[in-house]
Amino acid sequence: MKKLIYLSFLLFIFSCSNNKKFDKEIWSNFPYERKYMIDDLVNSHLVNKNINQTIEILGETDTLYHIKSDSTLNYFIGMEDSYIAVDGMWLNLKFTDSIFTSFKTRTD
Repeated sequence: MKKLIYLSFLLFIFSCSNNKKFDKEIWSNFPYERKYMIDDLVNSHLVNKNINQTIEILGETDTLYHIKSDSTLNYFIGMEDSYIAVDGMWLNLKFTDSIFTSFKTRTD
């Protein structure tokens, strides 16, 4: 009985995860869903990709407030996770020798 309760609890915890598989259509059409796809995106879709391949996957960068350079791309990924969300969140992709090397998320 304890095992059943423990397994049910684990299933519940894992089913509540906000992580989602990367989907190009959702990325393009629903920017506020982007932050939930980051893990899959950087671990499965951007490995060994150059800047041009990354732009083909994600589309043009969101550069209204952020400057595009030869070594970084910035994408808006929604609002910060808080009860009173006032800051936007950004995914900053870094490239070394034009190859994706790292990422970080930040707020405005």
